[in-house]
Amino acid sequence: MSARTAPVTGIGSVMGRMVQPLLQRWRGEKASRYVPYYERFFRRTREGLRARHLRDLRRILVHAGETCPFYRERFRAHGFDPRRVPLPEGLTEIPSLARIDIVERYEDMVSLAYDRERLITRKTGGTTNVPIPFYQDREAIARKTALTQVFRRAMGWHVGMKQAWVWGAAQDKPAKERTPFHALKEDAILRHVERILDIDSGSFSPESLDAKIEALRAFDADVLQGYPVATDLIAQRALETGVRLDIPVVVLTAEPVLETHRRRIGEAMGANVLSFYGSRENGWITYDHPETKEMLINTAGVFLETNPETGEIYVTDLLNRGMPLIRYEIGDVGALSDAPARCGAPNPVLASIGGRTADVIVLPSGRLIPGVNADYRGLVLDPHGIVDVQMVQNEIGVMDVYYVPAKEFREENLRVYIERMDRIFLGELEWRTHPVERIEPEPNGKVRCMISRVPRP
Repeated sequence: MSARTAPVTGIGSVMGRMVQPLLQRWRGEKASRYVPYYERFFRRTREGLRARHLRDLRRILVHAGETCPFYRERFRAHGFDPRRVPLPEGLTEIPSLARIDIVERYEDMVSLAYDRERLITRKTGGTTNVPIPFYQDREAIARKTALTQVFRRAMGWHVGMKQAWVWGAAQDKPAKERTPFHALKEDAILRHVERILDIDSGSFSPESLDAKIEALRAFDADVLQGYPVATDLIAQRALETGVRLDIPVVVLTAEPVLETHRRRIGEAMGANVLSFYGSRENGWITYDHPETKEMLINTAGVFLETNPETGEIYVTDLLNRGMPLIRYEIGDVGALSDAPARCGAPNPVLASIGGRTADVIVLPSGRLIPGVNADYRGLVLDPHGIVDVQMVQNEIGVMDVYYVPAKEFREENLRVYIERMDRIFLGELEWRTHPVERIEPEPNGKVRCMISRVPRP
């Protein structure tokens, strides 16, 4: 283990062991209490972990059937008794959970065991489809945050390290409606206490890429998390200009991670390039083993199935009891492995994944906008007005928008969406809209939010 990937010392150790935990306590975050538990959780044998996995699965099924009107109705309609059915085989007795189910039965999916006012409202990730709101209970959020810390540590990302983020997700960034004082305070905490450098993933020109590279060099990050396409654009520019970055660990997510991404980013940044697969609604689903790169499944947080005919992945959230998601159609395709992990971990392995795809959009000015950036910033959509949307660029300067209107659709829904997207694409595009009954999936089963057929310069 190199000095840069070992647990941090010096000022980083002080920040990680003392200052950052105090900041979390001041914010009311409770994830740290669960970290030791989950570190022990994955020390079980393979057989012991599977037994615990199925026990947690049955527990969430019983809870959903007893306290959620939607699941009570669904289980009865299909003769499904979560207390008696053999698991996991018996899960196929109930239908998978589609996005339209959540849109139309949103309120009935909330557990009656919880005060709705005390639940936290979140929105699903927007890489593949239009984001929709869902509830999470506070304990589930704390447990998922703790699991994130455990998995990061396993990947060589330790508390107190200096972090660079090539990111565009609006909900991960400070609110824009800030006074100058609050903005200054939050930015100071971000940079000097949490030790985070925010690299915008919105637009890439040679000049902006050079500026991002210089910022990364000056910051001297220990770890970088980013979108694969955006991070790869930085890596390509660094290799073109002969600039070498030193970032020991790079973690990619939100898009398919190609071997070309791993190779270029690893070469440009001297990094061990890893990835994780997750979602807003489910948290981390898999994480890479740092040596074998196997996608180890987070059995403490989710139960995974794949459709034997289509390969579509269904996710059951084992932690969110406020609004359970049972056999949720996450919108990806993949395959589970029957073999034990080569690395010796007790976790089952996700052998392959079709991944989430978002293209890079070419603007008339020559600037490049990674599609995933627009996907995440589209979170302002009224989910009851538009069920699905797809943007297709067939020629420079023009974007065709295909959208599926919901029953409550109003022209205002579309107008707001176009206005927000137009700002992201810097006002350089002409927008053409097309209402459709459904968005057709790709051959791999994915419904891509962003497609560009314009060659990149």
